[in-house]
Amino acid sequence: MKPILKPHRRDINENNEHYLVFSAGYEYLHTVQNGRKTIENRIIAQATPRVLFAGVLLSDRNRTEFRWVNGVYDFRYRNKVVISDRLQAGTVRFTPYASGELYYDRNHNSWNQNQYGFGVQFPYKKRLMLDTYLLHQNCTSCSQNSVNMIGATLNLFLDSPNSYLRQRSTARSVAVRGTSSQPDEKAFSPPDPKRETTVFLR
Repeated sequence: MKPILKPHRRDINENNEHYLVFSAGYEYLHTVQNGRKTIENRIIAQATPRVLFAGVLLSDRNRTEFRWVNGVYDFRYRNKVVISDRLQAGTVRFTPYASGELYYDRNHNSWNQNQYGFGVQFPYKKRLMLDTYLLHQNCTSCSQNSVNMIGATLNLFLDSPNSYLRQRSTARSVAVRGTSSQPDEKAFSPPDPKRETTVFLR
């Protein structure tokens, strides 16, 4: 496959080096809230265009989720915009970012969630990155319409033998607060732990 566009600057997250990335994955979620157990199987497909302008990276993730929550099928679309910039203070490298995300849920037939937040990513060498974040979420179908969250995710990046494929394993994130009035809804949606295969358009 020949490159059709020059890649962005090199990055610990190879996704950020490309103008368009297609991804697919599977998630299994087992949660217990208020004594109620919820099991969810989720198939994911997404496309993310990225543009680098004056050193600032803008991404627009379009994600579809085919969900089976306690055996009941649901479909959800999520659109997330992220603006980030790489900075350095002495020997410490870090990437502050701002994000906003909208959720459309088929079962509720509405844009029932929105989420925005700020965070800072701290890369370490070429394999690890700590992502710390503050999030605020509004949810019209949850028992708590408004939820504030703080969390951290440790990302491990692994290169595959194929230069156009990469598998990424992401550690489970931790968020504070959150209850749900619906057995098939979470009161919050922090960055999702997942294992995905990514194809780069080059």
